[in-house]
Amino acid sequence: MNKHNNKYYFAVIILMSLFIVITSEWIHRGSFHPVYDWIFKNSSGFFLSYLLVFCLMTLLSVIFLRMRVVSFLSLTLGFFISLVSSIKTDLRGEPLLPWDILLMSESLDIIYSFPGVMNLSTVVFVLSCLLLIFFITACISKHAYQLKSGCFTRGIIALCCFLLVFAVSSNKWPHVRNALGIEIISWDQKENYSTNGLLLSFFMNFQWIFIEQPSEYNKDKIEAVLKNIERKSACEDAINPNIIMVMSEAFWDPCVMDNISFSEDPIPFFRSLQKTHTSGWLQVPVFGGATVNTEFEVLTANSMHFLPKGSISYAQYVRGPMDSLASILARQGYRSTAIHSYHNWFYGRNEVYKNLGFNRFISGEFFGDAEYKGDYIADTEISRMIIEETQKSEEPDFIFAVTMQNHGPYFVNDNNITVDGTLSEEGKHMLESYATGLTGADNSLRMLVDYFKKSDEPAIIVFWGDHLPLLGENYQVYKEAGFINNLNTAREYKMMYSVPVLIWSNYLPKRDTIDFSSSYLGPYLLSITGKCDSEYMKYLYPLSESMPFIFEYETVWGENEYNKNEMLEAYRSLQYDIIFGKKYLYCGNEPQVTDPEYFIGREQMNIDKIICSQEQEQELYLELLGSSLVPGSRIYINGELQPSEYIAENWLRVFLAEKNYDELDKLDIKISLLDSRNNVIAEAMTQHLLEYSNTSLGISQQHSSSKF
Repeated sequence: MNKHNNKYYFAVIILMSLFIVITSEWIHRGSFHPVYDWIFKNSSGFFLSYLLVFCLMTLLSVIFLRMRVVSFLSLTLGFFISLVSSIKTDLRGEPLLPWDILLMSESLDIIYSFPGVMNLSTVVFVLSCLLLIFFITACISKHAYQLKSGCFTRGIIALCCFLLVFAVSSNKWPHVRNALGIEIISWDQKENYSTNGLLLSFFMNFQWIFIEQPSEYNKDKIEAVLKNIERKSACEDAINPNIIMVMSEAFWDPCVMDNISFSEDPIPFFRSLQKTHTSGWLQVPVFGGATVNTEFEVLTANSMHFLPKGSISYAQYVRGPMDSLASILARQGYRSTAIHSYHNWFYGRNEVYKNLGFNRFISGEFFGDAEYKGDYIADTEISRMIIEETQKSEEPDFIFAVTMQNHGPYFVNDNNITVDGTLSEEGKHMLESYATGLTGADNSLRMLVDYFKKSDEPAIIVFWGDHLPLLGENYQVYKEAGFINNLNTAREYKMMYSVPVLIWSNYLPKRDTIDFSSSYLGPYLLSITGKCDSEYMKYLYPLSESMPFIFEYETVWGENEYNKNEMLEAYRSLQYDIIFGKKYLYCGNEPQVTDPEYFIGREQMNIDKIICSQEQEQELYLELLGSSLVPGSRIYINGELQPSEYIAENWLRVFLAEKNYDELDKLDIKISLLDSRNNVIAEAMTQHLLEYSNTSLGISQQHSSSKF
């Protein structure tokens, strides 16, 4: 072994790894200042990123031996990942993810949709980077040109590097990451990359890119399952009820903790309805967070227990059209609406809801002058919006709403409910804060039921929680209350992953008791309404009776024998077929899922009327009336942003600059709504005010357009 040459060889790897980490972050983040902040504020992420690149370069060295080849490949790969991630973040608000590599058609769509991506500056930058890569490669000293070592030594080096890469990027051995305080923020990949670094986050996500194919998955197996599905007409029931589904943030019944007493029942209305309407428990796939996994199960009937633990369904698996309750009901004449009182981009819902077949998505940006409870929009505001939307529509409504009011942490001091029991002061305060928040959810349910009870239209309201609340670290309140010990039995697991569910109706006579996994809620709902126009849902409904619970194989200690049931294995194969497979289930006739006219907002943003006014001798202003005009809307006149104010629902006012006074008939007016990430989510334009007056004149819109 030539120690002199190898010393230079590994010196180049040490320096090159540092160069790749820093320049990749610089390209991805857009400037050096955030890279500097990241290095010193998240030193653990920087260190692991460096260790990862060092190990990968060393592995390449063992394979190719020549440093110039290794450097060229490493620099090119780092440059490619960082540049593509930067472009994708600018266009889509989301960094490059490993599973994007499998979606080449989507990447081509982005290029076709945004021809400005490959502009002159981008081309110059790419060419400059390539020249820099060639220059650096050419400058490598001849002393570090080639690795000189025996096969055994190279094998040991390769094994050590491989194990380090595996330990850094895999959940199988999380000890290294845990020791350094590294957490995979899989529910928000933009924050994940910002906190942990581009290259580290990219490689940590690889563990979720491939799903093992079930051993019995093939076309014959899927066709055999289809033959056993009961051929019952999906639409025998001529009644088309409004179907309202409300997934209430952290909704649970804390009164099931026997050792704790409350000064008053936090959910009295919900409890009263349990006695007269269908109710029970849903086993959900998450605890304390990852709301969208419960959402995913309910809407698609797919089970998270067939997917890798720790994965986030919306970020990783709903990357294209996927049949759901929204699309199934839309094909039967329903208007499918998603409502969430938070950012449209949160968990990628703006794109996911389109892929699931919703016609529109009303996000938090469109709630206007909504009442807030703490940091979040009150649950009653969602109930009010649901009522208003059903009043406006002529067709039956399917509305899927997700609330936020009772989101943790639970440290509000103004608590109306007190608790007594075996709790610490900290635990007592958290539980009181949570219980007080539950009253808001209960009141929102009361508002809905009171309205639809008097309505002439048939209606069903499904109300449940997404997961149990996070009450302290390491299940603090639950353990102090004696509700669980160490979460090491199937019984305790089920208790910590079960939420109450209620199905209220103003026309269904039958009351039922349900207790099954949340992936069965959709099939059950379609069955009782006679709307089960889906072979997949038809298969799962009887399975919910014979196999109601689906546990994680490695989680339920010694009590998972029935999870190996043949019907459940067929369930796994069907789900694989739909998400990752060849879609044999559809027999070559995939259903229409996405709505080409999908938009974000209550209505498509539009300008219906413009009023030019002047108060006494004050400056001129325009009042704009239309639809989806909400607080935060920006008004541009002839391309320039103008000061404006929100007057009331769908009513904005903008003040005119003096230079525009004499050309009111030539003004180009545009309204844009930007979210918290400065992405345009709705836009309306009007051209040329054809009539005007210096006092007060209503001008009907004659040339306008909307753009999304």
